[in-house]
Amino acid sequence: MEEGSNEVYEPNKIDIATTLKKSRNIALGCCFTTGILFTTLALLLGFTLGEITSTAILGVAVIWIVIVIATIPTLLIYKQPSKIRTFSISDKSIRIMVPNKEMFQINWDQIEAVEVKKIVTGRSRVILPEALAPMHVYNDITFTTTDGSQRSYRIDMTRDFPKKTCKKIRALLEQYSNKMNKGYEYTKKFWS
Repeated sequence: MEEGSNEVYEPNKIDIATTLKKSRNIALGCCFTTGILFTTLALLLGFTLGEITSTAILGVAVIWIVIVIATIPTLLIYKQPSKIRTFSISDKSIRIMVPNKEMFQINWDQIEAVEVKKIVTGRSRVILPEALAPMHVYNDITFTTTDGSQRSYRIDMTRDFPKKTCKKIRALLEQYSNKMNKGYEYTKKFWS
């Protein structure tokens, strides 16, 4: 540990730090690849008919307008992809830090049990048809404290941590709960 550091040593501490850059880049890549594919198809159709007509050019313009509009939600979902999200767990405490959310911290000596609920909400049909609308997946982590109260934290599997990291977090919570002789329960809920 460095001199002047205000961090306290915690035995068996595991930190998971991640960003959402990769997820954003994959989503944007899919949008632009789709645009290139449809542009190529429109142009091939125009050449097949013997000449590129104004309809083919208009079709290409419409395709790219739709692609640009489709990237806007992607950019909104991944507003701050390069900011680091951190999950820390040790024999002493659990800490979760996500941009634009308050830091969550709880000590093991306050915890009686840990419950993790994976919640999959239905598809929103407001803008898009059901088949195209995204589902929202959350991990609600509830800590029952020794005084009987509950403290909760919701992890959004799109905006907070990637899916693989959420699986690691659940595995670490189960491992440490067993190690610290605390109750652990994992359930899945599907909402339509």
